[in-house]
Amino acid sequence: MKHQYRHQAAISSSSRHGRIARIGGALLLTLMSLLTTLSIVAPVAAQEQEGEGTAQVTINTFTCPDGTDTIDPVDSLLASCVTPANDHTFTWVNAEGTLATLSPQNGQVRIDDIEEGSYILYSDVPLDDAVEVASCTADGGNRYTRVFDDNGVTAFDPITREQIVCDWFVIPVRDETSALMDLTGSLQPEPATQSGINAPAGLSGSLSLQSTDQAQVTINLALCPAGTDESSSFDELDAACANTVDGVVFTWGDATGTIETITSAGAAPIVFDEIEEGTYTLYSDVPLEFASETLFCVADGGNRYQKEFNDNGVTTFGGIIREQIVCDWFITPFDLQGEDGPTPTPTASGLAGDPVVTPTPDLAAPDLTVTPATGGDARATETGGSLVVHLALCPMDYSGDQLFETCHGVGVSDQPFVLTGPDGETEQITTVPQTPGPGIVQFMSLPAGDYMLAGGPPGDFGSVKLYCSTQPDGDRIDAVLDSTRATFTIGDGEDILCDWYYIPENQGGQTPTPSPTVTPEPVDRAEILVTLYQCVTGTSVAGASYADLQDACNDTRDGVPFTLGDVGAPPLTANTGASGAGAVRFFELLPADYTLRPTLPGGLSSVAVYCQLNEGDPYQKTLSDGATTFVNVDGDAIACDWYALKSNLAPDPAPAGPDGSITVRERLCGEDASAITDWERECDAGSSGATFTLASTDGAMTRNATTNAEGIAVFSDLSDGFYTLNQEEGMWCKARAERVDSQSRVIVDGGQNTDVFLYQCTDVTQLPSTGSGPGIGPMNDDGWWQSLSAVRLALMAGGVVGVVMLLRWCVTPRGFAS
Repeated sequence: MKHQYRHQAAISSSSRHGRIARIGGALLLTLMSLLTTLSIVAPVAAQEQEGEGTAQVTINTFTCPDGTDTIDPVDSLLASCVTPANDHTFTWVNAEGTLATLSPQNGQVRIDDIEEGSYILYSDVPLDDAVEVASCTADGGNRYTRVFDDNGVTAFDPITREQIVCDWFVIPVRDETSALMDLTGSLQPEPATQSGINAPAGLSGSLSLQSTDQAQVTINLALCPAGTDESSSFDELDAACANTVDGVVFTWGDATGTIETITSAGAAPIVFDEIEEGTYTLYSDVPLEFASETLFCVADGGNRYQKEFNDNGVTTFGGIIREQIVCDWFITPFDLQGEDGPTPTPTASGLAGDPVVTPTPDLAAPDLTVTPATGGDARATETGGSLVVHLALCPMDYSGDQLFETCHGVGVSDQPFVLTGPDGETEQITTVPQTPGPGIVQFMSLPAGDYMLAGGPPGDFGSVKLYCSTQPDGDRIDAVLDSTRATFTIGDGEDILCDWYYIPENQGGQTPTPSPTVTPEPVDRAEILVTLYQCVTGTSVAGASYADLQDACNDTRDGVPFTLGDVGAPPLTANTGASGAGAVRFFELLPADYTLRPTLPGGLSSVAVYCQLNEGDPYQKTLSDGATTFVNVDGDAIACDWYALKSNLAPDPAPAGPDGSITVRERLCGEDASAITDWERECDAGSSGATFTLASTDGAMTRNATTNAEGIAVFSDLSDGFYTLNQEEGMWCKARAERVDSQSRVIVDGGQNTDVFLYQCTDVTQLPSTGSGPGIGPMNDDGWWQSLSAVRLALMAGGVVGVVMLLRWCVTPRGFAS
């Protein structure tokens, strides 16, 4: 199951009476300007009935009961909001003005015979009295959440021939004073089934990333009956786990160590606030051999998602910026008299019940205190051997023989230890669970074999004394020490305890303090950061490089929705500006292929996207129907600059001549096509030396060009129309372009530039002269023939209709947040 953050597409609840009056006058002129777009070849969604030539929008309206939460999932809203909203009117508008004002009949409004174009829709619901949430499907595809502006207006831009069905929920709100009081109350877990994690409806629309400069994490703790299935859904656990818990210690930290600990007290929430940007860890002191923990969270009023724990019971909040995160933390004791949990073993698992260890006369072995490197206890019953290391600091230049008595109580935290053995390399960081006491790390489930242990403070400033013994009998084992590296053998199922005593050396009168090595908790999930830049009218994008766009397009644009989606997971939508100027960040992403798409206002069109993977070199992404796709995203940090060109909304003077263009961008791959999985990242810009011929389909124009050293060739001053592109020597192995028809002809429309990406898999001079390679398909063309239905294939014979069908095959309306 995939879980991601998501913004709520709901209207802010600030006072905005009289919306219809405000739509008139200057606001209407603004909306008309926003709906004026460049003429482009737009995609057409798959039709339910062949030959249907216009679009249709059906609105099912519902009034929700008081107290309904705007962040509830659609299924919950459909279950609770059953009253038709017949007492409101809906207004349908395009750039020419109001087209229709409709009242629901039996809770439904239907707008028929919609011609291709851009439209807006709004209701007469007073925005200070209610919040509106709309969830839609297009042509029977995936459900997505529509985005409203601050005036409660949602844009359908553009519509072609989609059949759109929306569930439109009107959710009453309370005044903000009572809502604020209820928010405080909602954070107290109630004895029945309420988790208390959801903000009241009256505030949910106004909560945003910009509302605070620092993040906050709130934990609502609940105890479940013994034997409760820990894999149950949130609703099941929320209903079953009604008991409060006292005395559970939660530890919040980062790579430098513990930042804060809070002990639970009844129903009071555990709140970690004033959190700066960074990556953090959180764990409790619940013994993991006796209970399991399950964690569900909501970020900034978005969708609920489940967080994961590592083997030590630690969960990571990766890359926190300014999020307001509220979590339900469920503790489920194992039914130790049944078969639901592991059987406790006599091995030590905490400060209590440690086995007795007989000390030797000199280097006495201490009581075994097994505590995970980042807190908590060993999860369940471990198999194989184990190694526990106690790191202790001795006085400077200590030469006595009472190491245990003198040094063992002075622990050192935040020191890395790396264990290398048959299973490879594992790293842990020391923590000091109690004072006095040593810094502790443990390595579990170790196969028998030879091991090397390295770590602790550096050997440049001191020396190490080492004592290792088997447990629980305390027999000393042979361990060879070289500076701060030790080698030894662990037998099958053998438990080893090593006392690692660090003795600082006097460095010319200065006593060095060992500096902890910062080793952050591994972050398994990916993030995608996108920043939208607006290019001014008249910027030349034909043949433009990344540096050209950086110089020409400096203005960021806030408030533009970006949607991230992948197959089988809910879409996520957020507005630029949520993560900085013009930026929005999608994070906690599980491995998948992701498609990113903006909903640009009228007058803006996407022209180029450049990305960096894990701070590597920038590379250009291809665009398809205004979207780009990331393949095999797995723990990556992706940062993208998205460039959009602003058109001139004022009437243009009659052009002196054609001003369209086609830019050929060659990519040299150096691999056979079958070995390439990510064409954009695995192929570099460059020239094959081949000559390309562009010809208009009416035969009026034929031109030849060779790409430059950067692999770019521009055919400029082109009239709107269809063009064929051929490679004179050899063939390309893959081609992508945003605007093509079903015959692989490149389209120039509205005087715009069309980028064509040609991928060369081998040296073209070694290939036979067979003309062009495979047909130029859409940007995301892998397997597109198999995905087309018989109806779509039949429609593709129809020229431009075929173009838009071809471009539309993989596009499903989506929505997401950061």
